[in-house]
Amino acid sequence: MPDAAFIPMKSAAARVGELPTDRPIVVMCGAGGRSEVVAKVLLGLGLDAVNLARGVRAWVAESARL
Repeated sequence: MPDAAFIPMKSAAARVGELPTDRPIVVMCGAGGRSEVVAKVLLGLGLDAVNLARGVRAWVAESARL
């Protein structure tokens, strides 16, 4: 994905300065649980963050059915 950055969950708060503030941030993980936590943290820090519900695996599975 263009403009994607891999930031592990435990590093998210420390690396928040690397994230854009001029557009929404889509947070994703395999199943959606960890990314939901990180998205809430980023929202609390004032960033426009959304969680990819059900994670990347579900997104790939849905895309394969198209």
